[in-house]
Amino acid sequence: MKESVFLSHGSVTPSLTAPIRRMSLLLVVNLLYLVDPETHILPYYLSLCPVGERTCSSNQFTCPTWYPGHPRCVPLNAVCDRVNDCGDGSDELNCKYDTCSSSQFTCGNGACIPASYTCDGSNDCLDGSDEADSLCVTLQPTCSPQQYMCSSGECIDLHKVCNGQKDCQDNSDEKGCENPCSSHHLTCSHLCLIAPGGQQASCECPDHFIGIALGFQIQCVADCSSTQFRCGDNEKCVPIWWKCDGQSDCGDGSDEPQTCPPRYCRIGQFQCRDGNCTFPGFLCDGHPDCPDSSDEDAALCSDHRCEVNQFQCKNKKCIPVSWHCDGFTDCSDGSDEDAETCAQKTCRPGEFKCANGRCLPSSYVCDAQDDCGDGSDEPFETCSKYQNGSGEGLVLLERLACSCTFRSHLSFIFLSLLSGSRIQV
Repeated sequence: MKESVFLSHGSVTPSLTAPIRRMSLLLVVNLLYLVDPETHILPYYLSLCPVGERTCSSNQFTCPTWYPGHPRCVPLNAVCDRVNDCGDGSDELNCKYDTCSSSQFTCGNGACIPASYTCDGSNDCLDGSDEADSLCVTLQPTCSPQQYMCSSGECIDLHKVCNGQKDCQDNSDEKGCENPCSSHHLTCSHLCLIAPGGQQASCECPDHFIGIALGFQIQCVADCSSTQFRCGDNEKCVPIWWKCDGQSDCGDGSDEPQTCPPRYCRIGQFQCRDGNCTFPGFLCDGHPDCPDSSDEDAALCSDHRCEVNQFQCKNKKCIPVSWHCDGFTDCSDGSDEDAETCAQKTCRPGEFKCANGRCLPSSYVCDAQDDCGDGSDEPFETCSKYQNGSGEGLVLLERLACSCTFRSHLSFIFLSLLSGSRIQV
């Protein structure tokens, strides 16, 4: 015995005459609630097959190294911008770069920005070099090694400390004259700290500085990595590829000595010992890019540190910071996906934090695709209510929608409904 069922949805009132089982009727009813009443179009997640496949859009560049279904995409305007967005340097291959003008600032990655953009609180270089402390932070006044700094900020000769006379305006040179710093055999270039008991003293250096012993003197110098050059004033570090590039970056000319070899590479590139050029992001990555392997020299890479927009693996290799805790192991030692570290990671505003610590755009939540890899972006109760009132029957429909065969049947049903034809189920 056949029964006629009439369903209404907005202004469309198609009739179905068929032997419809209760479950089939429930699916069709919920399916109608999913159709946009204006366009009569199925939601995006029911119209594509298979689920989980993503491709880069026409205004994006597809990086060669990616996982099936999860391509790494970068905007077209990020190609040839001197930033290794893909991580393998493919978006910076075969690029032609201009030399920065005298009114511009040369970023650590070689990019050019207006000089006025430096130290303005905005990361215009994208590698943080225009906001580096060495460039933007003015060190507190210090006195020479043979001088004493009064509490008022003035400097006096060390031999005037504790001489029974007021040489500092605030008389701080005569306070606590049992201070061993004034009579100790060890001379500090910056700060002298008295040990408990007042009989011993030690030297301390400011943040990002290290102490070097020069006889009985402790000299504080900038803490530079092996891929950086320490300027002659010992106060500043610049990338090693800035040395002998024809531009004075230290300010005292120490990075452009008379002994510089001929320069063949463009500004922002690393020049190999044999005169060939390579991208600075390839330094100390474990793969020789210079024909003479000078970019992997043991001394050069002994204390290599990653840029501010990179994550450093435990084996010292560098990967883009966006790859840290993204669900894929990019460090050969697996340190970028350490469970304890990823659980403590904080996502940026506008992102959703998965249960496994991975960060996703908020728009990926409840899109019927397991973007987290652990299903935490597709919670059963939350997503069913979000998509359709009580969500009763919708989740079953979403599960069935994973089948291409089922989607074909759904498409046939909807075309028939919208045309007013009778169908048999």
